[in-house]
Amino acid sequence: MDTNNTNNTNNTNNTNNTNNTNNTNNYNTNINLYNEKMSEYMARIGNNGILLEITKCCGYSEIHPFHKDITLAELHTNVIQLFELYRENPTCNLYTRNSDGIYSLIEKSDANIKTFIQNNNMKPIYELPAKVVYRIFLDDGHIHPEETTCNFLNVVT
Repeated sequence: MDTNNTNNTNNTNNTNNTNNTNNTNNYNTNINLYNEKMSEYMARIGNNGILLEITKCCGYSEIHPFHKDITLAELHTNVIQLFELYRENPTCNLYTRNSDGIYSLIEKSDANIKTFIQNNNMKPIYELPAKVVYRIFLDDGHIHPEETTCNFLNVVT
């Protein structure tokens, strides 16, 4: 038996184990760094931004941050870009829903989103201590096979 070969194999295994341990430590450090950066990001959103949960007719939703001074016209444009609707339907509509379940069209205008939320007495959709998130609804014109219409009924314009 060649002792050099056995030693080389053992050294290679030890090196691989050390690399795996280092990768695990780096991974944990990266996760900790990621969590720290996400916490800082979420804190900054609270100062200058608003979180909106955008819910589509089919019930699918995503949470996105927006600057508190974004106009409603810019909000429409950004939602179209976020959901990549510019290819399919660049004229999608956004809605709010009041406590009575009545949907109202969000008109494209120069009003900012913060003022709009205040004027429409919108309420956060999640309880504290969660971050404040408001819900808007998106009718992108797409109807899934199991649907006959968008779920937004009683729309007030």
